[in-house]
Amino acid sequence: CSVKNILLKGSSAVVDLEDPQVAKLAIESLNGAEINGVSMQVEAISRRSRKVNKVQIRNIPSHVARESIESIVESYVPGGSIQKYDEVGAEGSVYITFDNPETAQTAINSLDGYQLDGAQLKVDFANNKSPRRSPRSNMTSNSGMNRQELPLRIVVGSEYVGAIIGKGGQTIKNITEQSRARVDIHRRDNNAPETLVTIKGR
Repeated sequence: CSVKNILLKGSSAVVDLEDPQVAKLAIESLNGAEINGVSMQVEAISRRSRKVNKVQIRNIPSHVARESIESIVESYVPGGSIQKYDEVGAEGSVYITFDNPETAQTAINSLDGYQLDGAQLKVDFANNKSPRRSPRSNMTSNSGMNRQELPLRIVVGSEYVGAIIGKGGQTIKNITEQSRARVDIHRRDNNAPETLVTIKGR
């Protein structure tokens, strides 16, 4: 079979063919063909022959946490293929380094144009320069990616932990959504009178 890979992206599909002549024939045969009353548009796309295994993801909604981006990316690439993840506050972007260029290309094909909470992600190869992080500042920004991470650790009475979490975790969920901060309640020793709580800005 001459088909190496098929990637579905929204209402489109990217088909990777081994033989350029087969690809040309497929375009000539399928362009304009109708499926369920819809006329298909088929054209060749050029693939970058770059030996780069780092991609840049831009246009991320400010309220979306790093964990959410990682989870989305991991659902489209082989497990364990992500080597490094960088957040860049000054650019409001994230950079992900994969174990090989082929996986990076797969991530671009799958995620460029991905709809996330009303925003369309822009995914492409990153340049070879190391991303510059924004200087630390006491000023806040409208971008969630531009917030500096300053963890705050506090000790609360163990009897108040339930009130912080709330019924079904609703209270702590509201706190994280409204403040855009991550709240971690550390496991306490049995019968310990106090519990450590860490609050970290996203």
